Amino acid sequence: MMSQATLFPVKLVHEEATGGTRDLRLVGYCANQTKYAVKRESDGPLLPLAEWVGHKLSDYCGIPTPDFDIVECMDGEIAFGSRWNASATQIKVFDTAAQSLLSNHSAAISKIFGLDFFLPNPDRHLGNFLFVPNPASPGCLSFDFSLSSVRNGLPFGSHPMGLGTKTNIILRELLTKKLNKFDKHRFNEALNAVQDVSVDEIIEILDAAPVEWFTKVSKTDIVEWWQSSKGARIKQVIK
Repeated sequence: MMSQATLFPVKLVHEEATGGTRDLRLVGYCANQTKYAVKRESDGPLLPLAEWVGHKLSDYCGIPTPDFDIVECMDGEIAFGSRWNASATQIKVFDTAAQSLLSNHSAAISKIFGLDFFLPNPDRHLGNFLFVPNPASPGCLSFDFSLSSVRNGLPFGSHPMGLGTKTNIILRELLTKKLNKFDKHRFNEALNAVQDVSVDEIIEILDAAPVEWFTKVSKTDIVEWWQSSKGARIKQVIK
């Protein structure tokens, strides 16, 4: 089942500035104390739209992400909010424990990279996986699409990614060469899922995004690219 953002924005009642990353400058809480990582247009042009598109396409690809909502900041700005998961862990240092996490979740991570190469998302570093404890089936979540898709180049990302991008290095040097855990089938599975996303479905994704997020690109430009160029992009990156 796909994650569903709420029909109406979730109102934040408390906010805290954060210097955690370049594109995450605010965390917020709603009335029931749910915590959000907040991405605003005022933090960077097209930032919330890139997050929205990345998370929504992850849904279509069967790639788990944190739950997310459209949120209303205390000053009235409409932003993208990713729900904070306090139980999740991230890789901070590439040590033995990190190698074990990457190896154990290599199939899921390979699928995440499939979508990353399509978007493209040049910033998939080791800290951009969330490992969630689950006794039945431990999960790996994908998050942070701040530099992907529309923010990477209009109307839908600039391709190809350079060999020196974090995404390329992690896939090539760590997952493939060092760990020998690259799963080509799962990588291509994500691309096949994107291929199946119709023009009507991408329109639905864009129509559900607030109009305030389309500051430097139009829905029409994205839809026309999807119709004319999506297939060629997939052929460029499929392995």
